[in-house]
Amino acid sequence: MEFTSKRLSPTEDAIARRFVAGWCIKEIAVERARSTATIAFHLVEARRKLNVRGRGIKGRSALREALARQEPRKIEIEGE
Repeated sequence: MEFTSKRLSPTEDAIARRFVAGWCIKEIAVERARSTATIAFHLVEARRKLNVRGRGIKGRSALREALARQEPRKIEIEGE
């Protein structure tokens, strides 16, 4: 099986990183002023793009490892 990975959107990346840092979906939803359903959707999409299977503790660990393998994002600053 070939490993393919699609780049996460900035929103998916931010939500996934908070989730693996130990935040629960409800805390992320409050912080981002979104519904828990929206946050859950972004987590599902992040898992799908990173080919992460599993839920619970194992799923969180697998997501953490997949995020660590992602290439860092380049931040472009206007005027430079």
